[in-house]
Amino acid sequence: MQFKKLKNKVLSLICLVVFCTGLIAGSAFADDTSMLKAFYDFNNLNAGANPPPELVNSSCKGTGSAKIAEDEETGNKYMRMECSYSGNDQALVSYDKISGLTGSMYIEFDFLSENSYGRIPVALNVKKADGSTTNLYPLIIQYASFNKDDWSVKAPGSLNIHNGAEEKAVVERKDNTWYNVKCYTNLNNKKMTVIITEEGKEPQTFEYTMGVDAVSYHYLRFTIPGWSIQNLTPEGEYAKCRIDNIKVENFPSLKLVSSNPENESSDAFPAQPLELKFNNKPEEFELEIDGEKISNDMISVSDDGKTYTYKPSFDKPWMWDETYEYSVRAVDAFGVTSEDNQSFTVKSQPEMWIESLGFFDADGNEISQIANGTISSKMRFWQSVDAKYASFIALYKEHDGRVEMVSLSCDELEVEASTEPTVKDIPVSVNIPEGSEDSYFVKVYVWKSLTDRTAYAKDVCYGTRTLN
Repeated sequence: MQFKKLKNKVLSLICLVVFCTGLIAGSAFADDTSMLKAFYDFNNLNAGANPPPELVNSSCKGTGSAKIAEDEETGNKYMRMECSYSGNDQALVSYDKISGLTGSMYIEFDFLSENSYGRIPVALNVKKADGSTTNLYPLIIQYASFNKDDWSVKAPGSLNIHNGAEEKAVVERKDNTWYNVKCYTNLNNKKMTVIITEEGKEPQTFEYTMGVDAVSYHYLRFTIPGWSIQNLTPEGEYAKCRIDNIKVENFPSLKLVSSNPENESSDAFPAQPLELKFNNKPEEFELEIDGEKISNDMISVSDDGKTYTYKPSFDKPWMWDETYEYSVRAVDAFGVTSEDNQSFTVKSQPEMWIESLGFFDADGNEISQIANGTISSKMRFWQSVDAKYASFIALYKEHDGRVEMVSLSCDELEVEASTEPTVKDIPVSVNIPEGSEDSYFVKVYVWKSLTDRTAYAKDVCYGTRTLN
Protein backbone atom coordinates (compact mmCIF):
# COMPACT_ATOMS: atom_id res chain seq x y z
CA MET A 1 0.00 0.00 0.00
CA GLN A 2 1.31 3.44 -0.89
CA PHE A 3 0.69 6.12 1.74
CA LYS A 4 0.27 9.77 0.90
CA LYS A 5 2.29 12.13 3.09
CA LEU A 6 0.16 14.70 4.87
CA LYS A 7 1.37 18.18 5.78
CA ASN A 8 2.04 18.98 9.46
CA LYS A 9 1.17 15.50 10.67
CA VAL A 10 3.21 14.05 13.49
CA LEU A 11 3.39 10.38 14.45
CA SER A 12 4.01 9.75 18.14
CA LEU A 13 4.40 6.64 20.23
CA ILE A 14 3.81 6.20 23.91
CA CYS A 15 4.25 2.70 25.30
CA LEU A 16 5.28 0.81 28.39
CA VAL A 17 8.84 -0.47 28.20
CA VAL A 18 10.37 -2.73 30.85
CA PHE A 19 13.68 -1.54 32.26
CA CYS A 20 15.35 -3.06 35.30
CA THR A 21 18.21 -0.60 35.52
CA GLY A 22 17.08 2.36 33.41
CA LEU A 23 18.76 3.86 30.35
CA ILE A 24 22.47 3.45 29.80
CA ALA A 25 24.60 6.59 29.98
CA GLY A 26 27.18 7.14 27.24
CA SER A 27 30.84 6.71 28.11
CA ALA A 28 33.13 9.73 28.27
CA PHE A 29 36.61 9.57 26.78
CA ALA A 30 39.14 12.39 26.96
CA ASP A 31 37.36 14.94 24.78
CA ASP A 32 39.59 17.63 23.25
CA THR A 33 36.87 19.21 21.14
CA SER A 34 38.06 22.73 21.96
CA MET A 35 39.13 24.52 18.80
CA LEU A 36 40.08 27.93 17.53
CA LYS A 37 37.80 29.80 15.17
CA ALA A 38 38.65 33.25 13.83
CA PHE A 39 37.26 35.31 10.96
CA TYR A 40 38.17 38.81 9.77
CA ASP A 41 36.33 40.62 6.96
CA PHE A 42 37.28 44.16 8.16
CA ASN A 43 33.87 45.66 7.36
CA ASN A 44 33.39 46.84 10.95
CA LEU A 45 36.54 49.00 10.77
CA ASN A 46 37.04 52.49 9.34
CA ALA A 47 39.09 53.02 6.22
CA GLY A 48 42.61 54.05 7.20
CA ALA A 49 42.50 52.18 10.51
CA ASN A 50 44.94 49.53 11.60
CA PRO A 51 43.89 45.87 11.31
CA PRO A 52 42.37 44.27 14.44
CA PRO A 53 44.88 43.86 17.30
CA GLU A 54 44.90 40.07 16.80
CA LEU A 55 46.53 40.72 13.41
CA VAL A 56 49.77 42.19 14.69
CA ASN A 57 51.20 44.73 12.23
CA SER A 58 53.80 46.29 14.54
CA SER A 59 56.55 44.67 12.47
CA CYS A 60 55.82 46.92 9.48
CA LYS A 61 58.97 48.94 8.79
CA GLY A 62 59.90 51.92 6.65
CA THR A 63 57.62 52.18 3.63
CA GLY A 64 55.81 48.99 4.62
CA SER A 65 52.25 49.38 5.87
CA ALA A 66 49.02 47.45 6.46
CA LYS A 67 45.82 49.50 6.69
CA ILE A 68 42.11 49.02 6.18
CA ALA A 69 40.89 50.32 2.80
CA GLU A 70 37.48 50.54 1.15
CA ASP A 71 36.40 49.75 -2.38
CA GLU A 72 34.71 52.92 -3.66
CA GLU A 73 32.33 51.01 -5.92
CA THR A 74 31.19 48.19 -3.65
CA GLY A 75 31.89 49.60 -0.19
CA ASN A 76 33.67 46.37 0.75
CA LYS A 77 36.57 46.81 3.13
CA TYR A 78 39.79 44.86 3.09
CA MET A 79 43.34 44.98 4.44
CA ARG A 80 45.71 46.73 2.04
CA MET A 81 49.41 45.95 2.29
CA GLU A 82 52.16 47.80 0.43
CA CYS A 83 55.91 48.21 0.53
CA SER A 84 58.70 49.81 -1.48
CA TYR A 85 62.44 49.29 -0.97
CA SER A 86 64.55 51.30 1.41
CA GLY A 87 66.87 49.39 3.72
CA ASN A 88 64.94 46.74 5.66
CA ASP A 89 61.45 47.90 4.74
CA GLN A 90 58.66 45.37 5.07
CA ALA A 91 54.88 45.13 5.35
CA LEU A 92 54.06 42.33 7.79
CA VAL A 93 50.90 41.13 9.51
CA SER A 94 51.05 38.15 11.85
CA TYR A 95 48.34 36.06 13.49
CA ASP A 96 49.90 34.40 16.54
CA LYS A 97 46.91 32.84 18.31
CA ILE A 98 47.57 29.47 16.68
CA SER A 99 50.82 29.13 18.64
CA GLY A 100 51.01 25.76 20.39
CA LEU A 101 47.95 24.29 18.64
CA THR A 102 48.16 20.82 17.12
CA GLY A 103 46.06 18.56 14.89
CA SER A 104 44.45 19.94 11.74
CA MET A 105 44.40 23.56 10.58
CA TYR A 106 42.12 25.21 8.03
CA ILE A 107 43.15 28.58 6.61
CA GLU A 108 41.20 30.58 4.05
CA PHE A 109 41.61 34.09 2.63
CA ASP A 110 40.96 36.18 -0.47
CA PHE A 111 43.68 38.22 -2.12
CA LEU A 112 44.21 40.59 -5.04
CA SER A 113 47.57 41.93 -6.21
CA GLU A 114 47.32 45.44 -7.62
CA ASN A 115 50.50 45.07 -9.67
CA SER A 116 53.08 42.46 -10.58
CA TYR A 117 55.82 43.79 -8.30
CA GLY A 118 57.29 42.06 -5.29
CA ARG A 119 57.19 38.61 -3.75
CA ILE A 120 54.38 38.24 -1.21
CA PRO A 121 54.64 35.04 0.87
CA VAL A 122 51.85 33.76 3.12
CA ALA A 123 53.67 31.66 5.72
CA LEU A 124 52.28 29.05 8.08
CA ASN A 125 55.05 28.71 10.64
CA VAL A 126 55.31 25.36 12.46
CA LYS A 127 57.42 24.19 15.37
CA LYS A 128 59.56 21.04 15.38
CA ALA A 129 60.25 18.70 18.30
CA ASP A 130 63.59 20.37 19.04
CA GLY A 131 61.88 23.77 19.40
CA SER A 132 63.09 25.20 16.12
CA THR A 133 60.59 26.54 13.59
CA THR A 134 60.18 26.47 9.83
CA ASN A 135 57.64 27.62 7.28
CA LEU A 136 55.03 26.04 5.08
CA TYR A 137 53.73 28.39 2.38
CA PRO A 138 50.11 27.87 1.32
CA LEU A 139 50.74 30.72 -1.12
CA ILE A 140 53.62 32.76 -2.47
CA ILE A 141 52.63 35.55 -4.85
CA GLN A 142 55.69 35.68 -7.09
CA TYR A 143 56.68 38.84 -9.00
CA ALA A 144 56.72 39.04 -12.78
CA SER A 145 59.82 39.26 -14.94
CA PHE A 146 60.28 42.71 -16.49
CA ASN A 147 62.14 44.32 -19.40
CA LYS A 148 64.05 46.88 -17.38
CA ASP A 149 64.41 49.36 -20.25
CA ASP A 150 60.69 50.14 -20.17
CA TRP A 151 59.45 47.89 -17.29
CA SER A 152 57.10 46.02 -19.56
CA VAL A 153 56.23 42.49 -18.43
CA LYS A 154 58.51 39.92 -20.04
CA ALA A 155 56.96 36.92 -18.26
CA PRO A 156 53.96 36.97 -15.90
CA GLY A 157 54.31 36.21 -12.24
CA SER A 158 52.99 33.07 -10.60
CA LEU A 159 51.22 31.73 -7.56
CA ASN A 160 53.50 29.26 -5.82
CA ILE A 161 53.15 26.69 -3.03
CA HIS A 162 55.97 25.58 -0.71
CA ASN A 163 55.47 22.36 1.28
CA GLY A 164 58.46 22.93 3.57
CA ALA A 165 60.87 21.14 1.23
CA GLU A 166 60.39 22.65 -2.22
CA GLU A 167 58.56 25.47 -3.96
CA LYS A 168 56.43 24.97 -7.07
CA ALA A 169 54.66 27.46 -9.34
CA VAL A 170 51.09 26.22 -9.83
CA VAL A 171 48.98 29.11 -11.21
CA GLU A 172 49.75 32.14 -13.36
CA ARG A 173 49.53 35.42 -11.45
CA LYS A 174 47.00 37.96 -12.72
CA ASP A 175 46.89 41.51 -11.43
CA ASN A 176 43.68 43.12 -10.17
CA THR A 177 41.99 39.73 -9.95
CA TRP A 178 40.54 38.27 -6.77
CA TYR A 179 41.58 34.77 -5.76
CA ASN A 180 40.30 32.58 -2.95
CA VAL A 181 42.81 30.32 -1.21
CA LYS A 182 41.93 27.43 1.10
CA CYS A 183 44.61 25.42 2.88
CA TYR A 184 44.16 22.24 4.93
CA THR A 185 47.10 20.90 6.93
CA ASN A 186 47.48 18.07 9.41
CA LEU A 187 50.64 17.58 11.44
CA ASN A 188 49.95 13.93 12.22
CA ASN A 189 49.79 12.55 8.68
CA LYS A 190 51.79 15.48 7.18
CA LYS A 191 49.14 16.17 4.56
CA MET A 192 48.82 19.63 3.00
CA THR A 193 46.06 20.48 0.55
CA VAL A 194 45.74 23.89 -1.12
CA ILE A 195 42.74 24.97 -3.21
CA ILE A 196 43.12 28.12 -5.33
CA THR A 197 40.09 29.62 -7.06
CA GLU A 198 40.33 32.55 -9.44
CA GLU A 199 37.19 34.69 -9.36
CA GLY A 200 34.69 33.29 -11.85
CA LYS A 201 36.74 30.13 -12.49
CA GLU A 202 36.72 26.54 -11.23
CA PRO A 203 38.81 25.65 -8.14
CA GLN A 204 42.23 24.05 -8.62
CA THR A 205 43.37 21.57 -5.96
CA PHE A 206 47.00 20.77 -5.08
CA GLU A 207 47.95 18.02 -2.63
CA TYR A 208 51.33 17.59 -0.96
CA THR A 209 53.15 15.72 1.75
CA MET A 210 54.84 18.14 4.12
CA GLY A 211 58.60 18.22 3.82
CA VAL A 212 58.99 18.78 7.54
CA ASP A 213 58.15 16.94 10.77
CA ALA A 214 56.32 19.37 13.03
CA VAL A 215 54.62 18.99 16.41
CA SER A 216 52.62 22.25 16.63
CA TYR A 217 51.65 25.43 14.82
CA HIS A 218 53.33 28.74 15.60
CA TYR A 219 51.90 31.62 13.54
CA LEU A 220 50.29 32.69 10.24
CA ARG A 221 52.01 35.60 8.51
CA PHE A 222 51.35 37.81 5.46
CA THR A 223 54.50 39.65 4.30
CA ILE A 224 55.81 41.96 1.60
CA PRO A 225 59.59 42.01 2.19
CA GLY A 226 61.48 44.97 0.82
CA TRP A 227 64.30 42.83 -0.53
CA SER A 228 61.90 41.27 -3.05
CA ILE A 229 61.38 44.69 -4.61
CA GLN A 230 64.97 45.89 -4.81
CA ASN A 231 66.16 46.17 -8.44
CA LEU A 232 62.93 44.40 -9.50
CA THR A 233 60.61 47.40 -9.39
CA PRO A 234 60.72 50.85 -11.02
CA GLU A 235 62.15 53.38 -8.60
CA GLY A 236 59.54 54.74 -6.24
CA GLU A 237 56.99 52.02 -7.03
CA TYR A 238 55.34 49.88 -4.37
CA ALA A 239 54.28 46.24 -4.33
CA LYS A 240 50.60 46.34 -3.34
CA CYS A 241 48.05 43.66 -2.46
CA ARG A 242 44.67 43.33 -0.82
CA ILE A 243 43.79 40.65 1.75
CA ASP A 244 40.21 39.93 2.84
CA ASN A 245 38.00 37.36 4.60
CA ILE A 246 40.73 35.69 6.63
CA LYS A 247 39.44 32.53 8.29
CA VAL A 248 41.41 30.31 10.66
CA GLU A 249 40.10 27.13 12.30
CA ASN A 250 41.92 24.50 14.32
CA PHE A 251 40.55 20.98 14.63
CA PRO A 252 41.96 18.38 17.02
CA SER A 253 42.77 15.09 15.35
CA LEU A 254 39.70 12.98 14.71
CA LYS A 255 38.85 10.62 17.58
CA LEU A 256 35.92 8.73 19.04
CA VAL A 257 34.87 10.60 22.19
CA SER A 258 31.89 8.59 23.42
CA SER A 259 30.06 5.34 22.83
CA ASN A 260 26.68 4.11 24.00
CA PRO A 261 26.53 1.29 25.15
CA GLU A 262 29.73 2.01 27.01
CA ASN A 263 32.80 0.03 26.04
CA GLU A 264 32.95 -3.31 27.93
CA SER A 265 29.61 -2.63 29.63
CA SER A 266 27.34 -5.55 30.51
CA ASP A 267 23.87 -4.05 30.75
CA ALA A 268 22.85 -3.31 27.15
CA PHE A 269 19.37 -4.36 25.99
CA PRO A 270 18.20 -5.96 22.73
CA ALA A 271 16.82 -2.91 20.90
CA GLN A 272 19.38 -0.44 22.18
CA PRO A 273 20.97 1.61 19.38
CA LEU A 274 24.75 1.74 19.14
CA GLU A 275 25.68 5.42 19.23
CA LEU A 276 29.19 6.60 18.35
CA LYS A 277 30.20 10.24 18.73
CA PHE A 278 33.34 11.87 17.30
CA ASN A 279 34.98 15.18 18.15
CA ASN A 280 34.98 16.19 14.46
CA LYS A 281 32.85 15.36 11.45
CA PRO A 282 34.06 12.21 9.64
CA GLU A 283 33.95 12.23 5.86
CA GLU A 284 34.16 8.42 5.74
CA PHE A 285 32.75 5.92 8.24
CA GLU A 286 32.89 2.12 8.50
CA LEU A 287 31.39 -0.12 11.18
CA GLU A 288 31.90 -3.86 11.59
CA ILE A 289 30.08 -5.89 14.25
CA ASP A 290 31.38 -9.38 14.97
CA GLY A 291 33.27 -9.26 11.68
CA GLU A 292 30.22 -8.28 9.61
CA LYS A 293 30.36 -4.94 7.80
CA ILE A 294 27.27 -2.83 8.45
CA SER A 295 25.80 -1.03 5.44
CA ASN A 296 25.77 2.75 5.81
CA ASP A 297 22.12 2.60 4.76
CA MET A 298 21.42 1.19 8.22
CA ILE A 299 23.26 4.01 10.00
CA SER A 300 21.83 7.45 10.78
CA VAL A 301 23.96 10.58 11.16
CA SER A 302 23.27 13.58 13.38
CA ASP A 303 22.74 17.04 11.90
CA ASP A 304 26.24 18.16 12.90
CA GLY A 305 27.73 15.06 11.26
CA LYS A 306 29.58 13.96 14.40
CA THR A 307 27.31 11.20 15.79
CA TYR A 308 26.63 7.90 14.01
CA THR A 309 23.84 5.60 15.23
CA TYR A 310 23.19 1.98 14.29
CA LYS A 311 19.77 0.66 15.27
CA PRO A 312 19.52 -3.15 15.22
CA SER A 313 16.70 -4.30 12.95
CA PHE A 314 13.56 -5.65 14.61
CA ASP A 315 14.23 -9.13 13.21
CA LYS A 316 17.88 -9.16 14.31
CA PRO A 317 18.16 -7.68 17.83
CA TRP A 318 21.05 -8.03 20.23
CA MET A 319 20.61 -11.28 22.18
CA TRP A 320 20.56 -11.67 25.94
CA ASP A 321 23.90 -12.51 27.61
CA GLU A 322 25.74 -12.18 24.29
CA THR A 323 28.93 -10.14 23.89
CA TYR A 324 29.35 -8.10 20.70
CA GLU A 325 32.70 -6.88 19.43
CA TYR A 326 32.82 -4.07 16.91
CA SER A 327 35.40 -2.02 15.07
CA VAL A 328 35.01 1.58 13.91
CA ARG A 329 37.03 3.31 11.22
CA ALA A 330 36.49 7.00 10.42
CA VAL A 331 38.38 9.48 8.22
CA ASP A 332 38.02 13.25 8.41
CA ALA A 333 38.38 15.92 5.71
CA PHE A 334 42.11 16.15 6.42
CA GLY A 335 42.64 12.44 5.75
CA VAL A 336 43.16 11.66 9.43
CA THR A 337 42.00 8.15 10.34
CA SER A 338 40.50 7.11 13.68
CA GLU A 339 40.27 3.39 14.45
CA ASP A 340 38.73 1.85 17.56
CA ASN A 341 37.84 -1.65 18.74
CA GLN A 342 35.22 -1.96 21.45
CA SER A 343 32.68 -4.39 22.87
CA PHE A 344 29.56 -4.59 25.02
CA THR A 345 27.48 -7.36 26.57
CA VAL A 346 23.69 -7.58 26.65
CA LYS A 347 22.18 -8.05 30.12
CA SER A 348 20.50 -11.27 31.26
CA GLN A 349 16.88 -11.69 30.24
CA PRO A 350 14.35 -10.55 32.87
CA GLU A 351 10.94 -12.23 33.24
CA MET A 352 9.39 -9.74 30.86
CA TRP A 353 10.71 -7.01 28.59
CA ILE A 354 8.72 -4.94 26.11
CA GLU A 355 10.27 -2.94 23.32
CA SER A 356 8.76 -0.52 20.83
CA LEU A 357 10.08 -1.05 17.31
CA GLY A 358 8.28 1.88 15.67
CA PHE A 359 5.43 2.29 13.16
CA PHE A 360 5.23 0.39 9.87
CA ASP A 361 3.13 0.42 6.72
CA ALA A 362 1.31 -2.56 5.24
CA ASP A 363 4.45 -3.63 3.37
CA GLY A 364 6.50 -3.73 6.56
CA ASN A 365 8.41 -0.52 5.87
CA GLU A 366 9.06 1.74 8.85
CA ILE A 367 7.35 5.11 8.43
CA SER A 368 8.20 8.47 9.93
CA GLN A 369 5.02 10.40 9.13
CA ILE A 370 1.38 9.61 9.80
CA ALA A 371 -0.67 8.68 6.75
CA ASN A 372 -4.19 7.53 5.93
CA GLY A 373 -4.82 3.81 5.94
CA THR A 374 -3.95 1.00 8.32
CA ILE A 375 -0.58 1.23 9.98
CA SER A 376 0.81 -0.90 12.76
CA SER A 377 2.94 -0.40 15.82
CA LYS A 378 5.36 -3.28 16.24
CA MET A 379 6.04 -4.36 19.82
CA ARG A 380 8.57 -7.00 20.79
CA PHE A 381 7.86 -9.08 23.91
CA TRP A 382 10.53 -11.10 25.69
CA GLN A 383 8.81 -13.47 28.11
CA SER A 384 10.21 -16.16 30.39
CA VAL A 385 6.68 -16.56 31.85
CA ASP A 386 3.23 -16.49 30.26
CA ALA A 387 1.63 -13.05 30.39
CA LYS A 388 -1.37 -11.05 29.24
CA TYR A 389 -1.38 -7.43 28.23
CA ALA A 390 -3.91 -4.91 27.00
CA SER A 391 -3.15 -2.54 24.15
CA PHE A 392 -4.91 0.77 23.54
CA ILE A 393 -4.50 2.68 20.29
CA ALA A 394 -5.78 6.24 20.11
CA LEU A 395 -5.84 8.75 17.25
CA TYR A 396 -5.70 12.39 18.35
CA LYS A 397 -5.80 15.73 16.63
CA GLU A 398 -4.64 19.14 17.79
CA HIS A 399 -7.01 21.94 16.80
CA ASP A 400 -6.70 25.57 17.93
CA GLY A 401 -4.35 24.53 20.71
CA ARG A 402 -6.69 21.81 22.03
CA VAL A 403 -6.03 18.07 21.80
CA GLU A 404 -9.07 15.94 20.97
CA MET A 405 -9.36 12.15 20.74
CA VAL A 406 -10.69 11.12 17.33
CA SER A 407 -10.86 7.33 17.73
CA LEU A 408 -9.86 4.62 20.21
CA SER A 409 -9.48 0.84 19.92
CA CYS A 410 -8.25 -1.79 22.36
CA ASP A 411 -7.25 -5.43 22.35
CA GLU A 412 -5.91 -8.13 24.63
CA LEU A 413 -2.51 -9.63 23.94
CA GLU A 414 -1.47 -13.06 25.16
CA VAL A 415 2.25 -13.79 25.11
CA GLU A 416 3.59 -17.23 25.93
CA ALA A 417 6.90 -17.89 27.61
CA SER A 418 9.69 -18.43 25.10
CA THR A 419 13.43 -18.13 24.72
CA GLU A 420 12.79 -16.25 21.48
CA PRO A 421 11.10 -12.84 21.28
CA THR A 422 7.48 -12.46 20.16
CA VAL A 423 6.67 -9.58 17.83
CA LYS A 424 3.10 -8.28 17.87
CA ASP A 425 1.58 -5.95 15.31
CA ILE A 426 -0.83 -3.53 16.95
CA PRO A 427 -2.90 -2.06 14.09
CA VAL A 428 -4.43 1.37 13.93
CA SER A 429 -6.68 2.77 11.22
CA VAL A 430 -6.07 6.39 10.30
CA ASN A 431 -8.57 8.49 8.37
CA ILE A 432 -7.60 12.15 8.17
CA PRO A 433 -9.92 14.43 6.15
CA GLU A 434 -8.44 15.68 2.92
CA GLY A 435 -7.08 19.20 3.24
CA SER A 436 -7.14 19.25 7.05
CA GLU A 437 -4.62 21.63 8.59
CA ASP A 438 -4.90 20.05 12.05
CA SER A 439 -1.98 18.09 13.47
CA TYR A 440 -2.75 14.40 14.00
CA PHE A 441 -0.83 11.87 16.08
CA VAL A 442 -1.19 8.33 17.37
CA LYS A 443 -0.53 7.03 20.86
CA VAL A 444 -0.14 3.36 21.72
CA TYR A 445 -0.47 2.21 25.33
CA VAL A 446 0.38 -1.22 26.75
CA TRP A 447 -1.14 -1.94 30.16
CA LYS A 448 -1.62 -4.87 32.51
CA SER A 449 -5.25 -5.42 31.51
CA LEU A 450 -8.28 -3.64 30.05
CA THR A 451 -9.36 -2.55 33.52
CA ASP A 452 -6.07 -2.30 35.36
CA ARG A 453 -4.22 0.57 33.73
CA THR A 454 -0.99 0.00 35.63
CA ALA A 455 2.38 -1.40 34.73
CA TYR A 456 2.56 -5.18 34.61
CA ALA A 457 5.79 -5.13 36.65
CA LYS A 458 6.90 -2.36 38.94
CA ASP A 459 10.16 -1.83 37.06
CA VAL A 460 8.34 -0.45 34.04
CA CYS A 461 9.12 2.92 32.51
CA TYR A 462 6.90 5.03 30.29
CA GLY A 463 8.70 6.30 27.20
CA THR A 464 7.60 8.83 24.61
CA ARG A 465 8.98 9.20 21.10
CA THR A 466 8.02 11.64 18.35
CA LEU A 467 8.74 10.72 14.74
CA ASN A 468 9.01 13.64 12.34
